[in-house]
Amino acid sequence: AYGDVIFAWDAQDANRGLSITRMPYNDTSDKDCPYFGPMPVDVMSSEEDVPPSKEPLTEEEVMATTVVSPEAASTSGSSGSGRNRKAKMIADIMPVPCYKPKPQILSLMLRGSRLTAVVSEQSSRFYSPYMAEAEASTLFDYQDLTIKVYDAYNVPLDGSPLLLLGEKKIKGNYHDARSLGNNAVIITTSHLNTDSFTNELYRWRPQYCGLNSTAYEALAKETALNEVESFLEKMVKDLELELDGNCDGIFQVASIQAGDSKEVYDSNLLDQFVRVNSFDMDMSTNQLTNEFTTSSSGTFAPGWPDSIYVSQGFAGVINVGHDYNPSTNRWEDSTFVSGFDISGSTPKPFAFARAPGRPLNKFATDLYEGHLRVATTTTDWFNTDSTTVNQIFVFQVPAEDQGREMKLVGATGHLGKKNERITAVRFRGDRAYVVTFEQIDPFYVVDLGEPSEPKVIGALEIPGFSQYLHELELDGKKYMLGLGRQDNAIKIGLFDISDEKNPVQSAFHLEEQASSSAGTDSLAFRYLPISQLLIIPKSEWTWTEAGNFDGFVVYSVNATHISPVYEIQHADSQSMYRGCWYNAYLQPRSLVFQSKLTTLLSHSVLGTDLETGDKLFDLNLDKALNNTECHGYFYW
Repeated sequence: AYGDVIFAWDAQDANRGLSITRMPYNDTSDKDCPYFGPMPVDVMSSEEDVPPSKEPLTEEEVMATTVVSPEAASTSGSSGSGRNRKAKMIADIMPVPCYKPKPQILSLMLRGSRLTAVVSEQSSRFYSPYMAEAEASTLFDYQDLTIKVYDAYNVPLDGSPLLLLGEKKIKGNYHDARSLGNNAVIITTSHLNTDSFTNELYRWRPQYCGLNSTAYEALAKETALNEVESFLEKMVKDLELELDGNCDGIFQVASIQAGDSKEVYDSNLLDQFVRVNSFDMDMSTNQLTNEFTTSSSGTFAPGWPDSIYVSQGFAGVINVGHDYNPSTNRWEDSTFVSGFDISGSTPKPFAFARAPGRPLNKFATDLYEGHLRVATTTTDWFNTDSTTVNQIFVFQVPAEDQGREMKLVGATGHLGKKNERITAVRFRGDRAYVVTFEQIDPFYVVDLGEPSEPKVIGALEIPGFSQYLHELELDGKKYMLGLGRQDNAIKIGLFDISDEKNPVQSAFHLEEQASSSAGTDSLAFRYLPISQLLIIPKSEWTWTEAGNFDGFVVYSVNATHISPVYEIQHADSQSMYRGCWYNAYLQPRSLVFQSKLTTLLSHSVLGTDLETGDKLFDLNLDKALNNTECHGYFYW
């Protein structure tokens, strides 16, 4: 996926040809959509009888403009219009209402002869200032998402597009997607628009002026009770429409309520509505064309979406919000886990948990033998002893007759030194490997064999820190390969964990003045156990025409040495600095087919002989598109 285009080619030889599938797009420009027209204008009457000025609005007048509905604009009078009017129109600084950016392909999932794409378009609702209150949903999305399923068996190589078998729009803003057997699972979130209910409850509203706290609370409560029924009826109606008329697949709000403070600032339990959408990628072509059905389940969640964990028919949707701590009288970071059973064709709400702090990424959550383990960092800038606390929490997953709350059964103490935070974590069976960092890199081995008593059994301190950990085996011994940073260099470190109580770093390599996205994007990391080769992207940027690099490096890994074998450069330095590129960017990925290495990065796809490093093909995607756009090399 390259922005709004799907490219397909023969994995063995891209020189045979391409299939190019563009997403439908209504191209507009500033000429088609001027800033000040065709938008409604309502001229307010003025005491001064001065003819309307034809001069452009000044910056002060633009900032003073307000927006009204088309209905108000059409019914307002025009007599007595004056120079000191307020033109009620869309200001130049606001987004262009009729302009839409190109669609973006957010995810690809391949199942047999079916290719599923999740495509996003900017929602027109995001730009439109005009929406009748009766039409406004309580669920707000800034994306319009469409599932598109293509035939990936009969792939044309003459530049023609893939055959579209079926498509369906889904609600929400894209969060993540997984392919589990024949089921595609797509997770989306929607912001819950509670403004129509809460606007009249704020302390600063004029009706509360002069009231003491007790009187304010009484009046606000009365106002809320008068409005809550109509708001909830609207919300339930919207949820029924979003979830195909069925609210049974939603977590009860009361079961996930957070905090106990009367002051509810930044504690909105109804911040987000999370959906877990599922459909059968093996459904017949007739179904795809005529009856493309999806199943959905959902939950309200405070905070904002953080990560997704999927394993063993379990999907954990992790949100980060805040819990109120009465002992400190402060709101503190809190991790909310909503668990869904996705083992069947229809997702079902299953269990939930809450832990202090926030997780690093998707690897900070793990399900093992009926227990959910979550590693978090809690930050407290007011603590003069240590601003951070790093812990692993262990929750018991409930049986069907034990309710839905995952009970906390165990937790570690603080992992790391003062002020350090978790930079990498990996769970493997009944062990966890955790890296924390502030100035040095403590590497910890944690025994989780007894869920109620997790404990550190081994530790190692070395310079730098790891961002991603990958388990491997060399000569029958267990190792953990770490990718991270040391000063201004990429650091690749090999940890011997065969003696868990005494882990050692047996080898490391530094790439000075370089960076690698594989530290934070695990899909960019590839290790080949048979050939013992590590393949990761590497970038060097000098802000000049010389010395820039964007490509991959292939490393040889053994128990005592990590050394580069060859580099694969995807663009020359001068072109990176001065070239014109299509407004898209390939995320770094590497694939291996029969000793042929294919690397995807930025604006090109390269084929390389895995053993020798010789180039086999060079596919310039911009050239294939006959690109006439002129954007920078990197996609910001």
